[in-house]
Amino acid sequence: MKLAFVLAAVIQTIAQADPVVSTLDLDWRPACDGATIEVTSEQKKLLSVHAIAFQSDLVAEWTIHFIVGRPVSAEYRESIRDKTSEGAKAGGYTGHAWLKTIQTWGWSGDHFPVEDVARNKELADILIKAQAKAEHLVADQVKKEAGYFDLGDYIPRKASSLDDVPEPVRTRLVNHLKQRLGERFYSTLHLAGGQIVDFDEFHRREVIWRDYKWEVFAYNLLFQFRLPEKGIEYYTAGIRLRSDGSVIEEIDLPDIAKHPEHGDFVPLSTAKQAAAAAGFDLSRCQIEIDYRRKDDRCVYFFRQLTRHEGVLLHFNCLEVDAHTGKNLGSYLIEGIE
Repeated sequence: MKLAFVLAAVIQTIAQADPVVSTLDLDWRPACDGATIEVTSEQKKLLSVHAIAFQSDLVAEWTIHFIVGRPVSAEYRESIRDKTSEGAKAGGYTGHAWLKTIQTWGWSGDHFPVEDVARNKELADILIKAQAKAEHLVADQVKKEAGYFDLGDYIPRKASSLDDVPEPVRTRLVNHLKQRLGERFYSTLHLAGGQIVDFDEFHRREVIWRDYKWEVFAYNLLFQFRLPEKGIEYYTAGIRLRSDGSVIEEIDLPDIAKHPEHGDFVPLSTAKQAAAAAGFDLSRCQIEIDYRRKDDRCVYFFRQLTRHEGVLLHFNCLEVDAHTGKNLGSYLIEGIE
């Protein structure tokens, strides 16, 4: 087992797993156009619950907020559904609704003080169903972000299209990505954003630019692909370039042209099976996908809080090869809350 000490700022991110959202199609109230309960939770603890029912003339909604699983507030509202009165669609819904009534309650310590008996029972039923769902929620999609850089008082221009990158830099970039990723995989990518630096303006606005300990890029470009059928909601990879298009920081994707097998991904469900076999409680795990630069592969990453001793946090982590589903090993990390 490896043991690493992680700084507080990093641990705060680790401790806060991405919330899991699930929608239940439940008739919590009879409704001709359906009723649902949306549950947002984190490591089995409720964060919010939103219940909505579309009746013939009315939209009824409950919204309940929580702090670390503890109820804080509840809101109930009713809105009148707007209908069109003209043309062939007369009597049909316009999609608009007009607020009729709204009520709010604060948590009293052991209940919400809702005086109306029927409404009180309705709220209690929603909370029971939401908690039961939160106990069994496990992320069925993962995603990878890539970041923007803070350049002090200077704000770089946004890149929304490769057309924002001038020639010959654009051609050099595209050729580089195709050589690294292969034509097939490159064709799955689209530009999801980025930053373009005007160095004259950067030097004028950021007076301490000479104190930077890292090479400032001319282009920070973010590319994204999606594989929802594999459980990858999206994967965003960044590459940083100089003004001439040469690479400062390589894109965080494998060299697929050299290792074509790294262009294929096993389903997230396969990685979950490996994690469960290794003894991980999936309902208590933060699950991510990331690029492991040291051996040029993507991994599914599982992180489970195992102990919380005062300000000290203990995590058990597991990496699963995203291309083969192989368990790459587990290790411990510790940090301060």
